[in-house]
Amino acid sequence: MTEAHFVAGDWGTTHLRLFLCGDDGSALEQRAGPGAAGLSGHFPTVFETLVAPWQQRFGELRTVLCGMVGSSIGWIEAPYLRCPTQLDEIAHSCVNRVESQPQRQLDCLCQVYDRKRGAKRSAGSYTALLNISILNA
Repeated sequence: MTEAHFVAGDWGTTHLRLFLCGDDGSALEQRAGPGAAGLSGHFPTVFETLVAPWQQRFGELRTVLCGMVGSSIGWIEAPYLRCPTQLDEIAHSCVNRVESQPQRQLDCLCQVYDRKRGAKRSAGSYTALLNISILNA
C-alpha cells in the first residue's frame, strides 16, 4: 500500500473536498465539508476536524489547498494571476503558511483572473497537476 504523503484540497464556495494522497500522488482517502462562503472565519476548526483522523494515523501532513479558501473570503488570501498563465507561474505564486498551534504547513494556490470575462476564479481543473509539482519542488 502507498504511504500517506500529503493532503490536497479543493475548498470552493459551497463544498470542501480533501484528499489524503500517497507518495505517488494517488488519492488514498477522501473527506468532505462545507464551502468557504458560510464559514465566517471558522476555517481552522473545520480543517482540523476533518484531518484529525489522518494526523493521528500518519502525523503532520503537508497540505495544498486551492479554491475560494485562497480568496478574500477565505482562510489564506492568495494572489490573482491573469489568465492565460503558465503552470510554473501558478506554482511560484503559491502562498506558504506555517502555523505553530497546531503545527502544520499549508500551501494555498493562487486564483486566476479572466480579464475577458472580468471574473476571478480558481479552477479546480489545474489542482491535480499542481499538487504534485509543488510538493516535489
